[in-house]
Amino acid sequence: MTTTTTTSLEAVLEAIYRNVPSDLFVIEWSSSASEGGKSRTNAHTNIHSLAEQIRASNAKKRNTYIGTSPLHTKPKGSARGSLKDVGCTVAFWIDFDLGTRSDTGKKYVPTKEEAFEIVEKCYPEMPPTLALSTGNGLHLWWLFEEPNVFRFDEKARERAAELSTRFQYTIINEVYSRGYVIDVTADLPRVLRVPETMNWKDREHPKPVEVEYFNPSRRYKPNDFLPHMVEEVPLRTPNLKNLTAYTHIMIPEKGKSPSEKLVRLLNKDSRAMESARGEYRKELKDNTGSGHDFALLNFMFLEGFTPQEAVDALVAVNEFYRLEPKDKPPVYYLHSMAKVHLEYQEREKVPEVVDKKEALENLRKVLGLAIEGLIQVGNNKAVYVILFEGEERVTVGTTAIMTTRSKFCQRMFETTGQYPNISIERWPTVLRWFSAIRELHEPQNEVHEAEDILTGYLASVKVQTDPDRKMQAIHSEEPYVFEDKLWVYPPSIRKYVQDTLRENVEINEIRSLLKTIGFKSKNRPIRKEEGVTSITYWYGPIPEGVL
Repeated sequence: MTTTTTTSLEAVLEAIYRNVPSDLFVIEWSSSASEGGKSRTNAHTNIHSLAEQIRASNAKKRNTYIGTSPLHTKPKGSARGSLKDVGCTVAFWIDFDLGTRSDTGKKYVPTKEEAFEIVEKCYPEMPPTLALSTGNGLHLWWLFEEPNVFRFDEKARERAAELSTRFQYTIINEVYSRGYVIDVTADLPRVLRVPETMNWKDREHPKPVEVEYFNPSRRYKPNDFLPHMVEEVPLRTPNLKNLTAYTHIMIPEKGKSPSEKLVRLLNKDSRAMESARGEYRKELKDNTGSGHDFALLNFMFLEGFTPQEAVDALVAVNEFYRLEPKDKPPVYYLHSMAKVHLEYQEREKVPEVVDKKEALENLRKVLGLAIEGLIQVGNNKAVYVILFEGEERVTVGTTAIMTTRSKFCQRMFETTGQYPNISIERWPTVLRWFSAIRELHEPQNEVHEAEDILTGYLASVKVQTDPDRKMQAIHSEEPYVFEDKLWVYPPSIRKYVQDTLRENVEINEIRSLLKTIGFKSKNRPIRKEEGVTSITYWYGPIPEGVL
């Protein structure tokens, strides 16, 4: 590969976002370990301002990223945007971590050279347009000839998301076949690093993000990759952190006969045979191919199959028993087996709770998070703050303890970046564990509740400190500082609480909380089209460390 001579930040950004419609937003997202991991998002519609923002964030020693897909809606606060906000795609990409992580034991692809070798095997003679060395890994981009613009077309957006996932799983398949792991980064609102910045994750030893290879004239149509893409990807993926225990599993070659152990199982249980064939089972909620595979894996582990035996059997089932066999990638078998095996281990080995400290340890084990405790927020029995080791409360993990497993897992993923691997069978026990650890900490009083909510709200918005722009803040219903006081608009705080805690809250509750920390109300004049009117702001002491 030959690197072009023009590799400035502007040149890279111009290449990535070439011909993107001017009404779409490109985001710059940054985070800083020195500020407790606080993140910030800035949306741009031109390359010049985007480049300036990137350099400004990097100068403040912030880890800086750009959005892989432009958005049709400007994200709020520090959010990166969600799938429904994506307005077009400009590339396919992959994120390789390199080496072995000492803290997690994950065994990634060891070198850049092997990463490029894997890519070449998956997509022959289709090298990436851009390769960035990120300090700890490699970001590869395959830029499109023209942006794939769909704005609000949901079907087109879903198709783009599907292709992105299939593109990555083609590479993931090869990575796993070599005994390595790789994180899935196919979501369209993904952010990746940019050149002329530093990787500040190790603040004592920052590493530069540099262009490894760049050829902006090498571009592709999304459909160019279809002949090489896998047809099917795992519908449910366990946390890759937990997959390190399965990297030794080998995927058998086609043509290997079913084992005697598998034959005995299928002859013994008609339900297992029906799932092996892919026949409709009335009692099975999911009668898709994946649903039958999960059911069959459960039968296998109940019969004492090892993980390797289960993978061997699942491959044989698809080839010799399934009435409509599909060509599934090796990573599908590994992920499916790992998910069911992890759930099986939880069901069989996690004891019932008899002690509060035991409950805490079990939660840490099942969720994979360093939970310290749980406190109630004010008098709201449905909302709690999960405490973590080494973190201030509510800085990480503010969540509602929901009554449904799916809502709880999704909320934990949104706030911690990890999706808990909790089976339906284990969910009632998880709730009992949470109930047990509630008494490890005193309920959060109203003063703490108000302080936490206000601090969280201020971290999610820009606080106007220029006195000459006070009226601009009032018109935007945003907080501002004037005469050494913080001025806030209760309805804006209410919206933050509803969006963050997913709880309905009355405006009077917000006002009551503000009163507990010394805030008072005052009408502020505001000029609108219909004339001068007033808006009620609340003012009080500026929280320590906010500005």
